[in-house]
Amino acid sequence: MKRLIAILFIVFLLIGVSVTEELLLHHTIDNVNSSSSEILSLIDESEDTINTEEISSSLENLKTFWNDEEKNLCFFTSYEKIKNMDESIAKLYYAIKNNDRSLAIENVACIQNYSNFLHYIMGFNLNNLF
Repeated sequence: MKRLIAILFIVFLLIGVSVTEELLLHHTIDNVNSSSSEILSLIDESEDTINTEEISSSLENLKTFWNDEEKNLCFFTSYEKIKNMDESIAKLYYAIKNNDRSLAIENVACIQNYSNFLHYIMGFNLNNLF
């Protein structure tokens, strides 16, 4: 009987962790995609310079959100798997600061692709379980 209770506890613990991971991942992907889409539309709307206050504040919101969520995501995966997002956000910051439109658009696309790729790295499947 004790063994059955221990097995049930472990199964429910795994289910709870999996559901928590999926909810956190879904929340993170949705917010990163919406923030990066907002930045991309602001870049497309600006004609001569992309180093504006509006784009900078949107990027700062994305950086702040990612830094907060990154701490939570590191509980579920290695930092090595998500460090590309940090690098792309840093490159985007300097591309906007230097008014480099093509590099900024490239890094926004990388951020969107990495955020969609997170689901395959961290989503619940049998490969990630073992």
